Amino acid sequence: MSQGDTRQAEALLHSALERDALFLPALQLLLSVYQTQGRTREFAEHTVKLVEQHPQNAGLHFLLAQAYFQMKDLPQAAASVKRALSLDPRIAEAHRLMASIDAANGAFQDVKKDLESAIAANPQNSANYMYLEKIYEKEGNWQEAEKLAERAHAVDPGAAPVANDLACLYLEHGGDLNAALSLAQQAKQRMPDSPEISDTLGWAYYKLGFPTSAVAPLQEAAEKKPEDPECQYHLGMALVAAGQPDAGSRALRQALRADPAFAEAAIAKQVLHKVNGPLH
Repeated sequence: MSQGDTRQAEALLHSALERDALFLPALQLLLSVYQTQGRTREFAEHTVKLVEQHPQNAGLHFLLAQAYFQMKDLPQAAASVKRALSLDPRIAEAHRLMASIDAANGAFQDVKKDLESAIAANPQNSANYMYLEKIYEKEGNWQEAEKLAERAHAVDPGAAPVANDLACLYLEHGGDLNAALSLAQQAKQRMPDSPEISDTLGWAYYKLGFPTSAVAPLQEAAEKKPEDPECQYHLGMALVAAGQPDAGSRALRQALRADPAFAEAAIAKQVLHKVNGPLH
C-alpha cells in the first residue's frame, strides 16, 4: 500500500482473509484499497453478506457504515453505525463516524453529543477532544474550546498539533501568554518544519513584547505559506514593531492582497496608514 501497489496489496489481503474471513484489520485495509480503485460498492456488497452471516459482529457493521458513508448513502451509513454501537458502544471511531454523518445531515447539535460519546468511549484519544473543540471554536464559544484543548493536551502532552492549538487559543482569547509560548516551543521541538507552529511561536513572542525574536519564526511561516493572510499579517506586525517598517509594510500589503477581508484587515490598514500614510 505504501508503495502504491494496490493490486499486490489486495492479493495479500485476500490471502489473509481466506484464513480468517472476519479478520477486521485486513477488511479495514481492503476497504482502503477498494476506495482507491473506485470499488467501494463492491466492498459494501461483500460486507453485507458477512453481516448476514454474523449479525452480532459490531466491527462488521462499522465497516459497512464506513463504506456507505464513502458512497454518500447517509441513511444506510447511519443505520449501520447505530447497529454497531448498539452491539458495542465502546467503538470510539463509530461515534466519530456518527458525528460525520450528523454533520453531513446538518444536525450539528447531535454532532456534539456524538463526539462526547466518542470521548466517553475512549477518553485517551486526544483527537476526539479536538474535533469537538473545533465545533465550539466555530461557534465562538472560546471557553469550552479552551477546556477541551486543555483536556486533549493532558491526555496527550506530546501531541504537537494539540499543543499548538491550545497555544493559539491562549494567544487570541486572553489566556496565559507565557503558557502559550511554552506550548509553542514544545510543539516546535516536535514538528520543527510546521509553518503553522512557526507562526504560533512567532506570534507568542510578539504578544509577549519580543518582536525581534518573533521575526525569524514568522518569516519562516510566511515563506512557506505566502498566500496565508494571517501569516503575512503576523510577520508584518512583528517587523514594524522590530523597527523594520518597510519590510513590515510589504508583509501587511501582502496579507491584504491575499484576502482584503481577513479578520485583522482593519488593523493592518491602520498600521499601514500610520507607517506610510493613506492607502491608495
